[in-house]
Amino acid sequence: MPTLVAVLMISATTVTYVYVFRGMVIYENFNEYRRKGWSIFTPSDCILYITTLKRGSNAVLDPGYYPELERLRQNWQVVRAEGLELVRKNYFDATKRSGAVGYYDVGVLTFFRYGWVRIYLKCVIKWSADALVMVILLALTVVVGQLLSRLI
Repeated sequence: MPTLVAVLMISATTVTYVYVFRGMVIYENFNEYRRKGWSIFTPSDCILYITTLKRGSNAVLDPGYYPELERLRQNWQVVRAEGLELVRKNYFDATKRSGAVGYYDVGVLTFFRYGWVRIYLKCVIKWSADALVMVILLALTVVVGQLLSRLI
């Protein structure tokens, strides 16, 4: 019972914080926010707010924050040319060629063989609830990993 109370208090606190301070859209009332604002995700949103570095908190990032990307900025034409060459050689169509390593891939890339270009989360949710749980666990793993990497 105390755990349930703690979870409800944390959820209520995060919903209030996002509704009052972080929301980009102002809804007419709280019920409208609850229906349209996806308030169930506010605890994870607050974790992301806490773990986001200061340099990543703006919508447009200053390139000066990432000096390690200077080599990419200087050589983007080379990278582009290599990518176009791979497209010309049909390198990314390996899942469509029988005998290629990617042809028997059981993952999402298998759908490329049948002409799919993108797989959206909406499709994954329709397949099964287990897939949704796996997506949520993957997202939580990434967030916890980032948090732990900052603490260590």
